[in-house]
Amino acid sequence: MSIKINDGKVFAALLEVPYHKKMVALALWFAYRYDNPTLTSAHRKQKVWEGDSGIHMAIPGRALDWSIAGLTDPAKAVADINNHFEYDPGRPEKQCAIYHDVGQGPHIHTQVCESTVFYKDGRDAYENLIAKI
Repeated sequence: MSIKINDGKVFAALLEVPYHKKMVALALWFAYRYDNPTLTSAHRKQKVWEGDSGIHMAIPGRALDWSIAGLTDPAKAVADINNHFEYDPGRPEKQCAIYHDVGQGPHIHTQVCESTVFYKDGRDAYENLIAKI
């Protein structure tokens, strides 16, 4: 398992702040599941596009962006992430991963919050569905 870092700027941004333990868990899970992903954005000091929520500015770090290079189906990877990580059970409209392009090129944006839940076998696993009854 390894993670590529796009460039020195992203590497420096990654080292600027500590990262939330749930973001670290999601990043490691992603790296194990999708061999050798490339990190394209980490911590930011300012918003970079209109409509930017500012989550990349959070400390501890709660957001990372990933290149889609090497992924045969980025939408499927996003669905896989969201099946294993639930952003916040109290805010079902929010997701841990989205595939979008905000002017910097298409990429996978990942994010977590304090309430993020990890499902080892996925949210749709039989055990998880039974627990919700």
